[in-house]
Amino acid sequence: MEKFIKILIITVIVGFIGYFAYNKIINWHKKELVSAISQERNKFEEKTWQLEEEIRKLEEELALKKGNRSRAIIALSLRYNTSPQVFLRNDLRSNS
Repeated sequence: MEKFIKILIITVIVGFIGYFAYNKIINWHKKELVSAISQERNKFEEKTWQLEEEIRKLEEELALKKGNRSRAIIALSLRYNTSPQVFLRNDLRSNS
């Protein structure tokens, strides 16, 4: 009976140690995973911003080449966060 109790106590102790080791590893892995996801999200957002900026530039260039001044002026005003009147005034001055 004494041998059975020793084996039972050792099994319970090993079980607790295994559980806490498993829990520690899972928490460490979760932190690493969250960090990696955050880094990937930041890279994705930066790349998205760059591509959107490139699209805006190409739209401006296309509108200017097509001769669509109003569309080009709107695109420029959105790009530089100003009112379209600023670009209209500059456009009128350059045509004079």
